[in-house]
Amino acid sequence: METGTPRLSRKPRFPKIMIAVFTTLAVIYAVLCLALFILQKSLLYFPTGAAEIITGEPHVFHVNDHQINAVLLNPGMDQAVVYFGGNAEQIEETVSDFRQYQQHTFYFVNYRGYGGSSGKPHKKGILDDVHKILDDIYGNHSQVILIGRSLGSGIATYLANQKEIPQVILITPYDSIEKVASENFSLFPVKLLLTQNYNSLEYIRDIDTQFTVIYSENDRIIPPHRTENLINHMRVKPRVINIPQADHNSISSYPEFWQEIDRVLKYSK
Repeated sequence: METGTPRLSRKPRFPKIMIAVFTTLAVIYAVLCLALFILQKSLLYFPTGAAEIITGEPHVFHVNDHQINAVLLNPGMDQAVVYFGGNAEQIEETVSDFRQYQQHTFYFVNYRGYGGSSGKPHKKGILDDVHKILDDIYGNHSQVILIGRSLGSGIATYLANQKEIPQVILITPYDSIEKVASENFSLFPVKLLLTQNYNSLEYIRDIDTQFTVIYSENDRIIPPHRTENLINHMRVKPRVINIPQADHNSISSYPEFWQEIDRVLKYSK
């Protein structure tokens, strides 16, 4: 019979390694979530700088202790059109595209932090600014039409929820920033992290306004099903123009786009 020192049993190390791996991954995930939360304004807003005005004239709104720069086209007309641009759109360059419409006064509004406007962009500030700006514009015109492009579509929809607006044109709109972001950052709890959600689905719920939606089924920035979900939730059946050969940024280069702008503005006269 053999005798000797008994062997000590060793606990398997595998669980400790797994715990360390999971802990590391959890820390990395938490850091990424924190980064998304902190940087979300930088990911959403791409402010443009001040630009030379070739068509129209400068106009300044003083609201909420901020100077909000705009471009005014055809001042003094009875009816007005207010244009809210896309995320990185230099609206000073957009003005010339509308110079043929001489029966309306146009206001091309920069957001705070855009186009030389003071302040930094954030949802609460932008929505409060545009609400007061629209009050100012209504004081000088009998009727106001809104045009909102991309980011601006959520802003125009919000205002249509707040005011009586007879016509709203939405260009490449989304149902909500949260839903768009959730598809781009599907691994993260976007709903919990997002403070800058322009929720057009919520704004549009009780609106009787006549909407015109211009979009492309091949849009790679705002997925077309996000636009179509918004359309499906509109209380009043909208007029929908799909320009499949366009993409998100080139959609205003097509004649179908301008035919629809022409139809709405002529109808409103």
